[in-house]
Amino acid sequence: DNNTNLRTVWKDTSDDDTSSVLPQKPPVHKTWQEAMLNKRRRRRIFCGVFLLVVIAAITIPVVLKTTKSDENRVSTATGSRGPSSEGIYIPPNNPNRPEEETVDMTTFYVTSDVPYDHAEEEKFAKDLDNLPSSADFIVHLGNIQQAEVSMCSRSRYTEVSAIMMDSPVPVFTVIGAEDYLNCPDPYDSFDRWMESFENFENNFNNGFEVFRLEGRSETFVMLHDGVLFVGLHLVNGQTDDDDEWEQRHRDQVGFYFGMLKAHKDKFRAIVLLGNGRPTPQQNAFWEPFFTSVEPVGKPIIYLHANDGHGQGVTQYVPFEEYPEILAVQVQDGGKNPPLKVGVAYGERPFLVG
Repeated sequence: DNNTNLRTVWKDTSDDDTSSVLPQKPPVHKTWQEAMLNKRRRRRIFCGVFLLVVIAAITIPVVLKTTKSDENRVSTATGSRGPSSEGIYIPPNNPNRPEEETVDMTTFYVTSDVPYDHAEEEKFAKDLDNLPSSADFIVHLGNIQQAEVSMCSRSRYTEVSAIMMDSPVPVFTVIGAEDYLNCPDPYDSFDRWMESFENFENNFNNGFEVFRLEGRSETFVMLHDGVLFVGLHLVNGQTDDDDEWEQRHRDQVGFYFGMLKAHKDKFRAIVLLGNGRPTPQQNAFWEPFFTSVEPVGKPIIYLHANDGHGQGVTQYVPFEEYPEILAVQVQDGGKNPPLKVGVAYGERPFLVG
C-alpha cells in the first residue's frame, strides 16, 4: 500500500503467514539532573579538544624552529655540519671523504688573541716550536695584546715580534682591533704595528709570492698550491673616521677583484683571513664581495679571531643568502694551541682541526 508509512517490522519465524508490527517504546524523559550531567560532559569534551588544538598550534612551530636551528648550528668541536654548509666542509678523518681528495693537501695553522701576558708568551713560544715541519705556514689573526692592559706600548709590539721570529715555519700577520683600534692612540698604535709586523713573512726563507695593496700593505694576497689566500684588514669597533673606514674596505675589495682576474683559473679554493666577525660595519667590503661569489664558483672560507662568541672553534654560515661562504671563529690562542687547517680537493675542500 503506497499510503502505508515505512516502519520497522519484526517477523515471527514460527509463523510465516502472520506478521506483526513492533510496538513503539514509550519515549523516555531524562531527569533534569541527567540532562545537566550530559551537558557538562559535552562541555568538558569540547574544552579538552579545544585545549589540544591550542597546544598543538603552539608546540608544532616551536619544534620545527628548534629543529631547524639545531640543523644550522655547526661546530668543529663535534664535527657536525648543518645543511647550509653542504658542499663546503667535511671534518678531518671523515670516512665519507674520498682518499684521493686529501693527497697533496695544503696545510697551515692559525691562531689569535695571544699572548696577553708573560705566561701566554711562554706558551705561545712553545706552541710555535711544536708546529710540525709539514705545516706550510702559520697566520696570526690579530690581537697580540689586551689594549687596556698593555696600553699598546712600543715594547709590546717588539716583544711579540721577537717571539714570532723564532717560529720554525713562516708567519703571516693580520692586524686586529686590540692591536690599534682599542688603543689610547689608534693612529700611533697602527704605525707601531706596521713597524713590527709589515711584510713579516719576509723574516723567513720561503718561496711565497705575496702581493700587497699599495698604500695599505697590511692587506695581501698569495696564491699557494692552488689556493688563493687573502689577508684582510677587517676589524670591529668604534672609529672616529667613517669615511676612511669605508674607503679602506672599498680599496681592499677592489684589490681582491684585481687579484681574482690576475689569477683566474689558477686556484681551487679561497681562504679569507681577518680579525673581526662579519658585521654590518664591514658592509663596504662584503656587499661588493658578494657579486664575485657566483661568477668565481669556488669554495670560500673566512677564518677570523675569537670575538667572545664562545671559546671553542665555531663553524657557521655568516650570510644566509650566500651559503657558499663558510666562516670559522678560531679559539683563544692563549688557552689553546694553533688550529690546523687543511685545503684538500673536491667540492668540500676545507678540513678544520
